[in-house]
Amino acid sequence: MSLASGRYMETLGWMSLSGLDNPGKKPKFSRRYLDANRVTYQFHAGDKFDTIEGVQTTQKLTRAAEEFDIYHRFGVAPHSFFGYRVPSTSKESLSYLFTGPDGVLETVVKNPKRNNPMLGIVHTTAMRADLYAGNFTSNDQFVTMPFNNSFQYVPDVPRVTAEEILGILNAGGPVRSKAQLSRLRRHLETKEGIPRDQNFHLGHDVTDHYLNWMRLQFEDHHHQQSVLSGRSSPQIPSTSYGYVTKDQCPGYGDDVIHTPLPVVDQTEYVATTIPNDSSDLIDVVFDSFTAKFVLTALNEARTLTISSPTHGHKNYTMEDVEEYSPLKTNQILGIYAQSKWNN
Repeated sequence: MSLASGRYMETLGWMSLSGLDNPGKKPKFSRRYLDANRVTYQFHAGDKFDTIEGVQTTQKLTRAAEEFDIYHRFGVAPHSFFGYRVPSTSKESLSYLFTGPDGVLETVVKNPKRNNPMLGIVHTTAMRADLYAGNFTSNDQFVTMPFNNSFQYVPDVPRVTAEEILGILNAGGPVRSKAQLSRLRRHLETKEGIPRDQNFHLGHDVTDHYLNWMRLQFEDHHHQQSVLSGRSSPQIPSTSYGYVTKDQCPGYGDDVIHTPLPVVDQTEYVATTIPNDSSDLIDVVFDSFTAKFVLTALNEARTLTISSPTHGHKNYTMEDVEEYSPLKTNQILGIYAQSKWNN
């Protein structure tokens, strides 16, 4: 018997086997998928939950939190922003928070010294966790976007070319299918020097597997509810959102019964909207980690638009990439919150 629960310890798999001291009877197996929080652990551990070592560790962590000032408040988020629960165009979406008209990229990252409109591109896995309504602290900033990447850009890209980039990155362009782009991505990761640990940070395989699992949870639950209620639209959940684990064992395995989280398909990349003005040249902005992927898409777009009179026959390389902003990706949410969420 084996257990696989959660993704990054959101749940804790626990199992036991009893009756081994009686060879004449079948042993009894028990399993539980526990929510990862102190209340759950303390309930099951009883009065003996706290240990001297545990209390000392908590004290050290508390001192470290004070030393690093992780509870410093930048502002108060007016509502929650989600990664996968809502469409990327929803005002409750993290993607919209970053790429919307008054979003993080336009407000914080856009370089006022550049006259060209900006196409700001973000990989959706860079936004690691939902951002919840209420106080937005240094700790929340780190949890939501922890990576210390810089902002770079390719200046003066012809508009007709820039308009093709996002579609190609998301395998929606006419040149490559999603499978072909996936193979291209693996080629880039192995052939162009992207370190293996950073490759794993992209989280493609883990994220795809996790979201498929979450999607099946939600669809199965919605189907069961519609059969029982005779309605096709989702109902207000009677239990809190969380994991709904299904395995090959009888009965419920979850320690606390939850309603599965909604999951909406997301594109791999999102971007700001290029304004519909008279500008023929666009600054294509991205973070340093995705630079090689964006350059590949940019050159694909170039081949589609090579007949453009403003384009010529330029092939873009890393020599064309420049620093766009002195800010790092793990700073911009705090700056945005200070500016927008203190009214």
